[in-house]
Amino acid sequence: MDLQLFQLINNLAGKNDVLDFLGIFFASYAIWLMIFLILALGFLPPHKQGAILTRMNAARAVLAGLLGWGMARGLGLFFYRPRPYVSFQVNKLIEQLFAGKSFPSDHTTIAFALACTIFLYNKKIGIWFLVGAALIALSRVYVGVHYPGDIFAGAILGIIFALIIKKLIPTRC
Repeated sequence: MDLQLFQLINNLAGKNDVLDFLGIFFASYAIWLMIFLILALGFLPPHKQGAILTRMNAARAVLAGLLGWGMARGLGLFFYRPRPYVSFQVNKLIEQLFAGKSFPSDHTTIAFALACTIFLYNKKIGIWFLVGAALIALSRVYVGVHYPGDIFAGAILGIIFALIIKKLIPTRC
């Protein structure tokens, strides 16, 4: 089922220049934009209604992302799965520096850890980060570098680390 869903999504690649551009952007660059936005919003001076995102919440999100990324890298050592383009003929839209592991998706883990942490503290802005995380996740399949199962595992891992950070770092600190 994982392979069939991968093929269904990845077979859309290479047929529409706009979708391909968006797929490449979200798969390769959006994670950096997300990190930049969180840091920028966290360090903007507060306006009359207060800060859009506090420094502490930005720090919580970055910590959740880093810890999630570390766990994803560790899991990849024990549950190695080659990337789809290594095992099959796929519509690969981005180049990887090295084939590396596919499971779980580091990009998705980080994106969901960041987005869910922000969502836990600020629903209004957090929902936009969750949309971004979902687009990052979907695009990783679209461009041919991850299976849907890798994405699902990365999303779950990111959510878990957001919840761990919420539990470990109290709101009033």
